[in-house]
Amino acid sequence: MANTFDTDLIVDTISQTALTVLGNKLPVLNAFSLDVGLDEMKPLGTVQVDLTTVGSAVATNPTTFGSTGATTVARPVVVNHYSVPFGLTAAELNQGKKLTSQAKIHAQALADKIIDVAFTPMTSANFGTAALDVDVATFAASDMKTLWKAIEKVDSKQAILSGDLYANIMPTDRNEFSLAEAGAYGFDGIHHTSRISGAGTNVTGFIGGREAIAIAAGLPVADMTPEGEFIAKEIIQLEGLGLAVQLNIWYDRSSRSHFASYDVMFGAGLGDATAGEIIIDTP
Repeated sequence: MANTFDTDLIVDTISQTALTVLGNKLPVLNAFSLDVGLDEMKPLGTVQVDLTTVGSAVATNPTTFGSTGATTVARPVVVNHYSVPFGLTAAELNQGKKLTSQAKIHAQALADKIIDVAFTPMTSANFGTAALDVDVATFAASDMKTLWKAIEKVDSKQAILSGDLYANIMPTDRNEFSLAEAGAYGFDGIHHTSRISGAGTNVTGFIGGREAIAIAAGLPVADMTPEGEFIAKEIIQLEGLGLAVQLNIWYDRSSRSHFASYDVMFGAGLGDATAGEIIIDTP
C-alpha cells in the first residue's frame, strides 16, 4: 500500500513548529510599542500607532471628572508583506522529522527578518549620540548603571543587548539573579538578541521605553496569498505578543507539488526619540 498522510497532522506539525520557533525568538518585541492584530493589510500600507506621551494632570479636590489632558500622538508605520515559501516533498510529507526540520528552518528565517525590521529604527539619526560607546569585550555590570542613568525618567525601562554584551553580565552561579527577572540592574526587561545586524552602524544594543519604537503587524489581504489549490490556511497566534502569522499550504497542479509558506505584514518606525538610546562599539 502506498504511503498516505493526514492533512490535519501536517498542518499541526508545521504550525506547532512555527509557534515554538517564533515564540522563542520574538519575545524581544515586547520591548516596543506594538499595534498588532488580525486585521488584513496591504503592502506599503501605513498604520498609525498611537503613543501617549503626556498623561492627564493630577486634580486637587476635583468638581468634575470627565476632562482629560492626556496627549496622544500617532506615529506612522509602513508595513510590508514578508513571506517565506518552501516546497514539501513526498518524503517530508510522510516523515515527521523531515517535515519538522523543513518547517523549523523557514520559521527561523521569518523570525530573523522580523527582528531585522524591528531593529531598523535603532540608528544615531533617530536617537542621537550613543548612551555608551564600549568595546564589547570590556562591557561589564558597571556599564548597566550608566545605561540606567541615561533613561532614568523613562517608564518601563527595557534593554536589548547583543550576545557579546549579554554574555559579559550573565550570572555565574545559581545564587545570582536572573537577567530575565524584572528589576535586574534596575531594568524592567533585559532582552538578549543574537541578531543585531538590522540596526544602525556599529550598534550593539538599545535601551529605552516601549514608546521609543513603534511596531505594526497584521495579516496579508486575501489577494496577496499564494495561488493554487489550497489545502489549509491557518492563523498562528503568538500568546504574549499578540502577533499573528499566517500559514498557507497549497498544491500546485502544474508542477504536481505541495508548498507551504509563513506570511505576515510587519513594519517598525521611530516612536518617541526622547525615550531611547543606542549602544555602539566603535572599532
